[in-house]
Amino acid sequence: MSKERLLKWYDFHESPSPMVPSGIAIATPSLFGQEVRIPGSITLKHINSNDRIELKATIVWNFSLTSLAGPLVIVASQKMQFSIWRDAPFTGKRLCTVLDSGSLTEIISTVSLPTFFSNTITTSFACADIHVKGETHKYYLTAVSGGASGFQVFIGDGGGAPVPINSFNAPTITEVHFSGSVIDENET
Repeated sequence: MSKERLLKWYDFHESPSPMVPSGIAIATPSLFGQEVRIPGSITLKHINSNDRIELKATIVWNFSLTSLAGPLVIVASQKMQFSIWRDAPFTGKRLCTVLDSGSLTEIISTVSLPTFFSNTITTSFACADIHVKGETHKYYLTAVSGGASGFQVFIGDGGGAPVPINSFNAPTITEVHFSGSVIDENET
């Protein structure tokens, strides 16, 4: 009987626990280039050099801002970069990277006080690790926030020119689902 393409090992990490109604948000830095480790890792075992390792991540994140007093129109966007690493974050082997962005458009048609707005974005990606030497490896996720940009335009009498938004809150990661599988690719 052939063992080709059979699942040999599986591990996953979820945070916060789906059984707990709330979790801890992980703030990422507001300047692009300051990559941070996302807590939680997975360990895959029984790896042969001809096995295929499949890695999948789903990260729920949000970005927010506080508007000026309305009425006004707000248009904003935020970029985030996520990576999967083998053996160590930042010093191990970076296996894949994905860049995602989210946008926020709000119309405040009544006179209002400054208001808090946020948008939740879900980023899912997958990659494979092949020709891996060694029987056991740990895998990690990292994140870095990219540039945020936006503007506000007052509506009504004397609305005027767009006003840039330059006081974004740091994006936060609110949910992480990270899994890995070792697939036997022996051709026996």
